[in-house]
Formats: sequence, structure tokens, C-alpha cells
Amino acid sequence: MRLKELRLQKGVTQQEVARAIGCSANNYARYERGEREPDCVTLKQLSKFFGVSIDYILYNDFEYYFFHIITIFMVGKKVR
Repeated sequence: MRLKELRLQKGVTQQEVARAIGCSANNYARYERGEREPDCVTLKQLSKFFGVSIDYILYNDFEYYFFHIITIFMVGKKVR
């Protein structure tokens, strides 16, 4: 996930993000370290806070494009 990258770009602390999305700073830190996965509601809140899509949060460029190439290969069309 790109949470740390997004947070640093925005210039905010882990505590500020946690407060904005309604979780503890410890839980948010675990999301950044990959020790926990945010649920759908939390992902939506993170997406809104950072102003990016959920896909952008979840995948680095390689993973994102690899997923779509595999999907196109297996299904034969783009999946949006």
C-alpha cells in the first residue's frame, strides 16, 4: 500500500491521519507497516482524506498494471 508515501506527500503525521479517519494512531501505523489491512470503510475514508482512488492506495504501479494485464489476458477485455 502507498499510505506512507501519500502521508508524507501531504505533510501530515500518522496521528493526524488516524484522527481524520477515526482510528487509533497505533492501528494506522500498522496499516502503513503492512501489519494490518484496512477494511472497506477505512479504505474509503483514506481515499477521501488523500484525494486518490482506493486502487491507487492499494497497488503500486507494477502491481496495478500487472493485475490489469493478467485480467485482460484471462478475460479478454479490460476490467474497470
